[in-house]
Amino acid sequence: IIEVTRNNFINISVNITAIPPVNPSAIQWYFNSMLIEEHNKSNKYIFCCGKQSLTILDVQHSDAGIYEITVGSSSINITLNVYVEAALLNKNGIVTRKVTGESVTFNCTADGINTPKIIW
Repeated sequence: IIEVTRNNFINISVNITAIPPVNPSAIQWYFNSMLIEEHNKSNKYIFCCGKQSLTILDVQHSDAGIYEITVGSSSINITLNVYVEAALLNKNGIVTRKVTGESVTFNCTADGINTPKIIW
């Protein structure tokens, strides 16, 4: 399992040794069972080192899942977890003034992955 925080990049590398050496065209990378093309349109994925290394740029929560590298009939699965930093959300930005003795209600909404714990 590999963990990364959203908006960063991550490099997943494996060491493939064989005699004779493996041709990079025989190495395939998959994300959730979908082939990652070497010349992907989004330029989100960069292969290096004879396709033994995959860099994922600008990681988002949608990039979390199973990455699989295959060579012939052999494969390795790697789970990527993506965390989103907690953020407090102010929905309306309205300031309310109260005088001493009046009731006040505070609401707190937070977003993040894993869900943040709110403590007053």
